[in-house]
Amino acid sequence: MNRIVAFGEIIIDKVVIDNKIKNEKVGGAPLNFISMVAKFKNNVSYLSSFLPTKNSNIEKYLDNILDILAKENVKKDYLTYIEDSNIAFSLAKIDQSSGDRSFSFILDKASFLNTSILDFVKLEKDLPSIFYLGTIPFLSELNEDEILEILEIYSKNNATIVFDPNYRKDLFSKVSWRKIVKKILRYANILKIGKDELSLFTNNDDYIFSIKEIISKYHNLSYIFLTDSDKDMMVIDTKNKEGYIVSPLHFKKEEIKDAIGCGDASFGGFIGYLSSLKDFNSSSLDFSPLELINATKIGSICGGLTILKEGALPMPTLEEIGNLIKENDIKFDEITKKITF
Repeated sequence: MNRIVAFGEIIIDKVVIDNKIKNEKVGGAPLNFISMVAKFKNNVSYLSSFLPTKNSNIEKYLDNILDILAKENVKKDYLTYIEDSNIAFSLAKIDQSSGDRSFSFILDKASFLNTSILDFVKLEKDLPSIFYLGTIPFLSELNEDEILEILEIYSKNNATIVFDPNYRKDLFSKVSWRKIVKKILRYANILKIGKDELSLFTNNDDYIFSIKEIISKYHNLSYIFLTDSDKDMMVIDTKNKEGYIVSPLHFKKEEIKDAIGCGDASFGGFIGYLSSLKDFNSSSLDFSPLELINATKIGSICGGLTILKEGALPMPTLEEIGNLIKENDIKFDEITKKITF
């Protein structure tokens, strides 16, 4: 059985439509991801994050976070409470006509920027099978050395490092983001990246060229989960230098609520499905083309279900996934279009 830890921020998304806050949802990529993974029953999921100590200003937000963790069956053993810090907020602005979204952030004294009392000893001792992280915790230089040390230990002990670079222009300069991504890619075994992030990282709009460049530089990478907004997804087997394209589900415009957390749900579904097939070990990651294609289809379904409601959480259930598969007569165990790199 796989033991899966997601590391990083918890954020309250304030959904803004027509310049008015419509609602507030618990989110953050690590929480969205691990909540989706937790739906697949053959694993144990933990969230390693940092929250402010409770006070009257943030009490309702902390209560909402703990309620979500309980509903999503995400274990909270690694939550660390930090004094004199704040909840982080994002303003998720939705364009109702196009469905496009943009983010800005309120991070004044955000708890995840100060991990000085995080129980790194416990994280180092209790080795996971799969360790997920993004770039947001690296906003604080105070966190960097400790996180890289954890990656070094986990990597040497064959934990599978799963990485989502998740570029946010309000938080990173292009230069600073690239530096962080390069450091983490030295350890990553599975990379989730969007085509826009890929071109930003390699400074090249030709995604075939960019994939080839990444494969040639980072030999520890086994698989790449490539997304392109509401267009095709691709899973790339870097060892065999081949990728398989999966077309997403399409919904009527009036059915779509928002795309917040869609990518997190897709990646969580992809990893969750694979983790239900076999135990992960970074030294022997070996999935067949059909297993990778099936996982990508499940990821597409999970992402699709999130856009039918406001906010990402709670994540789709296995029953909802099964119902959508039946309704759309989705076929599995079929080789899709292949691209060679």
